[in-house]
Amino acid sequence: MPLSDISKRDWRRAAVAGALIGGVITGTLSWTLSVRSSGVATLLGFVIGASLFGFLLTLVGSVNVKLNDIRETVIGHVGDTRDELRSMANVRPLLDEEMLLQFGGYAMSAHFAEVVLRLLMQERPKLVVECGSGSSTLLVASRLKKFEGGDRRVIALDHEEKYADITRDLLSRHNLNEWAEVYTAPLESWQINDESLSWYGIDLDVLPDRKIDMLVVDGPPAESRPLARYPAIPVLKRHLSKECIIILDDGDRSGESEAAHRWAEELGCELEYAGGARGTWILHRDHS
Repeated sequence: MPLSDISKRDWRRAAVAGALIGGVITGTLSWTLSVRSSGVATLLGFVIGASLFGFLLTLVGSVNVKLNDIRETVIGHVGDTRDELRSMANVRPLLDEEMLLQFGGYAMSAHFAEVVLRLLMQERPKLVVECGSGSSTLLVASRLKKFEGGDRRVIALDHEEKYADITRDLLSRHNLNEWAEVYTAPLESWQINDESLSWYGIDLDVLPDRKIDMLVVDGPPAESRPLARYPAIPVLKRHLSKECIIILDDGDRSGESEAAHRWAEELGCELEYAGGARGTWILHRDHS
């Protein structure tokens, strides 16, 4: 069996076994070599041998486990990077030539952009609401602009005026104001299902009369409070169309994963995990 396949528990067992074997060997040698073959010498030899062999095997095991952890982490990062590059290659041909989008960090991942674009092209929504604004708002607006038939729009919410202004500037520079609006909605307390949760302080009257066809949830930041993104569905539920698609970013985090499963139960809809470096959840409402 390769050393890389040995678990931490197996190394502990090996250390105990090695300590016993080492103690027996050194104890026997001490008994054999001592002048009087005394029990004290034998016991002392056993203790020294057991301690030495046990320490060496514990040290080797610890180093091996740590190297395995580092290897798995590196392999994971390499895999994520490969997937991101593949998604970038898939997304780039669908963007306007002059449009340069930022991926990673606080911006959306390339994988999330690919998922959003795929669903936009598949569903062709008329009204998209986005929780959080940024390069994703630019991406959605640019795609809505290309669709024929009917007035299409993305409404993005941002809890900080600074970032909302940055998104508005991006939209203006790419002549996309006709297809997008950005509202500044500072976080405030909402009472939801006997829980006090923080979410955008939005006046729901700003939403158009028509229903939301796609909800993209990439905010508020998880640091704001636990289950920071969960209120999106309880607050907006009555505004969702029967065919609404809901896309949640950062789905590998515990709060987002719990939110997605709660939404699926509350809406009675299908929940799909779409993977990616950060994890993406997609909720499909009943199309019947």
